[in-house]
Amino acid sequence: MDKKKKHFKIVIRGGYGLGNFGDDALMIELYRILIKKGFTNNNIAFNCYYDAYLHNLIPNINFIHITDNSFTCDNYIYGGGTQFYSFNKNYFSFKKYIKLITKYFIKNLKPKKNKVFALGLGLGPFEDCIKEYDTKFNFIKTDELWLRDTKSLDYCKKWKIKNLNKGTDICNIIKYDNTKTIKSSYKIGLILRDWQNDKLEHYYESVINLIQYLIKNNIEFEPIIFSDRKDLIWEKKLLDIGVDYLKWDPSVEKSYDLFINKLSKFSLMITSRYHGAIFSSQLEIPFITIGVEPKLEMIAELYKNGSFCWKKPYNLTQIIKYINLIKENHDEYKKTIINTNKNNNSEAIKMLDDMLQKLK
Repeated sequence: MDKKKKHFKIVIRGGYGLGNFGDDALMIELYRILIKKGFTNNNIAFNCYYDAYLHNLIPNINFIHITDNSFTCDNYIYGGGTQFYSFNKNYFSFKKYIKLITKYFIKNLKPKKNKVFALGLGLGPFEDCIKEYDTKFNFIKTDELWLRDTKSLDYCKKWKIKNLNKGTDICNIIKYDNTKTIKSSYKIGLILRDWQNDKLEHYYESVINLIQYLIKNNIEFEPIIFSDRKDLIWEKKLLDIGVDYLKWDPSVEKSYDLFINKLSKFSLMITSRYHGAIFSSQLEIPFITIGVEPKLEMIAELYKNGSFCWKKPYNLTQIIKYINLIKENHDEYKKTIINTNKNNNSEAIKMLDDMLQKLK
């Protein structure tokens, strides 16, 4: 006799559980919103990459591994982040294509028992066309989508997906009281991520040159690692040159709020992670993105009068210019960040309220 599947009001899918601060933040903020709206722990489950540390971040909640289908739900939500993408080109496979077409027909013929939403989701890029088709078929029967940026929205328009909305990142729902933050000095945060891409061979060398410049000129800074599982190359490089760094450690009690408090102490953030820019903005910190992928260029453009993007070929003179401009005009850049945040926060509130009204 088959074991009865456990049923939930809401199941949220995401890249949670991989030790990455940005994805874990999306999970925590979604959970906090749902609890405020009257849902209980028994109503909610996260469909993610299960790891024991998740229980430290959200105690007494249901976690279902990403490959586990032994559940049912009223509402299935793709909960933010860039969950669908491909950076590597693969040879076209007729076998894979047939498998994909079969999946498409099954998905369309099979009656849908629950509602499906995408909330604050980012898409792409897609170097692999099979991965792009697979992503398209995932959203064929989605009830409503709120996409994080215009590029993601463009993908769905190209795929002729219905019920599209321009949304924003889920973490834009956060409103911190930054008036109580005390900065003892002007300190630069340097958020680093590993990036194994042949087109970015100068990335590591250029950032090391920047670090050496900051040391030589006695400019106070601290590297920051968002994932000790995904950013091992940077951790080794920093250890090799004898530079200490701040690291996200989700196993520590109250780690989420403590880590954000540490981030708030910086005056300028240089980041090669998307959520590095998101949290900088929430903490009213001007930022410079390192343009290793399109979304980092897009968010710098969104905050264009409060930030810059350091683009390939990562010229040292260029980023020094950006650093100096922000320091010399810090109050103006901060003011722009605050004003843009107000719009993003309003968008996030509307996006979440609209989705909650449509839940089954």
